[in-house]
Amino acid sequence: EELVQKGKMRLLPPYNWSLRQVADEVGCSPGTVFKWRKQLEEQGTLVPEKPNTTDWTTEQKFAFVLESACFNELELGEYCREQGLYPELLQEWKLNCIQANTAAAVCRVD
Repeated sequence: EELVQKGKMRLLPPYNWSLRQVADEVGCSPGTVFKWRKQLEEQGTLVPEKPNTTDWTTEQKFAFVLESACFNELELGEYCREQGLYPELLQEWKLNCIQANTAAAVCRVD
């Protein structure tokens, strides 16, 4: 119970630790920490963050795509939860990156 309280405390301001940071600190899985965060949100203790994806730069979106490129499905889900993203959004950004490079190759002037 003490570890649960310590973990939940680390999710709250001023700490605002990521799921992985808390999991490493208390020695449990990120999935367990995710449940704690959901409990805090349901209690109204922690306000869920809703990132505005339109505020991210092209470079930031590309960095998300690169960081998540080698994740399996479980790792991708965890990563998306930590970052406040949906896997579908990452897939869309990946396709945009591919299309941008394809379009650049077509428009190249020799």
